[in-house]
Amino acid sequence: MQVLPPARAGVGSAVNDATRELGGTLGVAVVGSLFSSLYGARLGSLLDGRLGADLLAEARESVGFADALGARVPGATAAMNDAFLEGLSIGCVAVGAGESRG
Repeated sequence: MQVLPPARAGVGSAVNDATRELGGTLGVAVVGSLFSSLYGARLGSLLDGRLGADLLAEARESVGFADALGARVPGATAAMNDAFLEGLSIGCVAVGAGESRG
């Protein structure tokens, strides 16, 4: 901001704020998509053959649904925890890698 003339400081500040907002929004979307795909794939591989296709598809889409299955399906809670932590861990690595480059 110091390189801008005082008359353009407002415009420069607005552009700076807009790019930060856009970057934050896109970052959340990318990391959320990464987490969701990793969670669903891992949960599917851990529970494959132990649930019907419809229940497995629902569990892959919703952590809450997978958690509720834990009361009815032995090992479902452990599988959900494993899948959740894998998605979260890799999402955090992606955020860290992005931060180190930015």
